Amino acid sequence: MFDQQSRAESASGQQFSTGTPTVHTRSAAAHRLPQSTEPICFCCNKPAGTADLHEAATKEIDKNVRRCATELGDTELLAKLSAGDMIAIEAKYHRNCLRALYNKIRPAALKNEDADRLHGIAFAELVVFMEDMHADEDNAPVFKLSDVANLYKTRLEQLGATVTNRIHTTRLKDRLLSVLPDLRAHSQGRDTLLLFEKDIGPALKKACDHDSDAMHLVRAAQVVRREMFQTRFTFDGAFHADGQKDYVTPSLLALVNMILDGANIKHQTKLANTSSTTAALTVSQLLMFNSVKHARSVESTSVRHSRERETPLPLYLSLKIHAVIRSRGLIDTLFSLGMCVSYDRLLQLTADIANGVCQRFNMEEVVCPPKLRKGLFTTGSVDNIDHNPSSATAKDYFHGTGISLMQHPSHTNGGLDRGVVVIGQDISSTKLVAPLPSVYTSVPPAAMKTKHFTAPAVQRPAKPPNLLAAEAGRLCL
Repeated sequence: MFDQQSRAESASGQQFSTGTPTVHTRSAAAHRLPQSTEPICFCCNKPAGTADLHEAATKEIDKNVRRCATELGDTELLAKLSAGDMIAIEAKYHRNCLRALYNKIRPAALKNEDADRLHGIAFAELVVFMEDMHADEDNAPVFKLSDVANLYKTRLEQLGATVTNRIHTTRLKDRLLSVLPDLRAHSQGRDTLLLFEKDIGPALKKACDHDSDAMHLVRAAQVVRREMFQTRFTFDGAFHADGQKDYVTPSLLALVNMILDGANIKHQTKLANTSSTTAALTVSQLLMFNSVKHARSVESTSVRHSRERETPLPLYLSLKIHAVIRSRGLIDTLFSLGMCVSYDRLLQLTADIANGVCQRFNMEEVVCPPKLRKGLFTTGSVDNIDHNPSSATAKDYFHGTGISLMQHPSHTNGGLDRGVVVIGQDISSTKLVAPLPSVYTSVPPAAMKTKHFTAPAVQRPAKPPNLLAAEAGRLCL
C-alpha cells in the first residue's frame, strides 16, 4: 500500500519518469539556501554560538537588507534574497551582523548640504559638457559610461568632495537620461554607450525653448546670494597663505569659474590649477565685498560695505597703495569703484594694528618688534640719526637714535614664532594710537657711582685656543 501511494504521488507531481534522471535548473540551485543541521545566521553563514539568533518577523528587515545588498553589490546576499522574502524563508540573524550590514552603507551616504552642492555642480558641468559636444561636433559623439563616470569623479575630487566609493554608473546613467531627453543608452557587451538621437533632438529642443533665460539667472543669483550672506568672517590682522578661498563661498567661486572659462567639465578639469583660478578668486572677493542684502531706499552717493564681508583683496590693495605712495586720492577713487576699502577705514585698520602691538608691549613688558622670535641670540646696534644739522631753526632739525636688532638662527635652533598681532573682534571706529609703555618713553638716567672702573680679572685665556694657535702660526711664517 505504501508503494502504491508513493507511485501515485510521483505520477501526480510529474517529478520522475522511468529511466530519466532528475533535472535541476541553474537558477534553482543558486537560490537554494545552504543546508545545515542547525540554524545559521543569514548574514555571516555561521551558527548561533554565544550570541542568540533572531528570526526575521517584519517586512522592514527584508526591505532594509535588500537595499543594503543592492547598494553594496553583495551578490551572495542577493542570491539568498532571490529565494523569497526573509519571513517566508524563515531567515535568522545575529543582531551584531545585521547592525554591521546597516553601518556599511552609512559612510557612502553624503547627507550634508555642502557635499550635495558639490555633486550638483559637477553633474551640471558634466551635462553642459555633453551638450557642447553634441552641438559642436560634426559627427554625433558617443560617450562610454565608464569614461563619463571617471570624468565625473575627477571633477568631484577637484571641487573638494570626498569620494570614498566608486561612482554608481547605473544611477549616473539614469540621472543623465532624465536631464537629457535626447540621450539614449545602448549596451554593447560589458560597456554602456551614451549617444544623442538627432532626429528627436530638434523637436525636444523647441519644446524646451519656452523656458526663460532670465528666470535661470534669477534662480542662480538667489542660490549664490543665500550662501554668501550666511558666511561671516573678520580680518584678524594677517593675510594667511592660501586663505583667499576661505573668504568666498564654493557656489560663488564655481559660478565665476563657469563665467570665465565656460561650464565644460573638461575645461574645468584642465584649468583647476592654472592662473584662471586666481582671477576667479579676485572677482569672487570683490563680489563678496560689494554685496548688500537690501538697497537703500533713498539715493546716496556713498558706498556701504559690511565688515563681516571684508575680503583680503580690498584690504590688501588699500594697505599696499598706502605703503608705497600714501595717496589718499587714489585710495578713495578705487574705493568709489568698489575695489578697496576707504581711506578712513584704512586709518582705523592701521590704528587697530598699532594698538594691538602696543597691547603686546604692555603684556610682555618690553618693546620688541613682533617679528622677532623667541630663544635666539640677538645683537643690537645703536647710532645717532641727524637730519639737516646745519639748520638754524628747530623745525627743520632732527636728532634721534636708531636701534637695529639682529637675530642669529642656526640649523639646529630656528627660534619660536611669537605669532601675529591679532586685531580685537570688537568693532571700533577710533583712529588714535594708544601711547607706548612708560618704560619705553621714560628712560631713567644711568650713571656710574665711581669715576674709575676696574674690569674683573680673567682666569682663562682671553682668546680661544684655536685663535691663539692660528696667531702663533702666522708669527712663525
